[in-house]
Amino acid sequence: MQPLIPDAGFFPTLVFDPDPESARTIAQQLAGQGISVRVAESAEDALKAARQTYFRVLFVAADLNNEACLCFLDEMRRVTPRSWLIVSNAGVDRIFRSVVYRHGGDALMKKPVDVCDLVKRISGFQAKARPII
Repeated sequence: MQPLIPDAGFFPTLVFDPDPESARTIAQQLAGQGISVRVAESAEDALKAARQTYFRVLFVAADLNNEACLCFLDEMRRVTPRSWLIVSNAGVDRIFRSVVYRHGGDALMKKPVDVCDLVKRISGFQAKARPII
């Protein structure tokens, strides 16, 4: 099967999900589509990786009702102003979308994530640099 994003490997994508099995599954499926992926084992690991490497896209599974998760998203945005930040959460209504945008996210996806949809979003974000606001 031909990868959906043949040139997406140029900029890596960082995947962080507190559930390591979910993170590995998502990363394997993305890699199968030709996307260069790094999995962060913890929030601290994700921040460290983001400080050391440019990731065009960051994918973070979060609990948007958890204050610690919101602080993590704030810090991730401060560390990575030029990276697109896709957040997945159990809910995706208007209120959660607003929360994601207030905390630096660029897109919200329903958890569990549909990897085909995630590949499309990453493809779109890979094609353009994130403007700094």
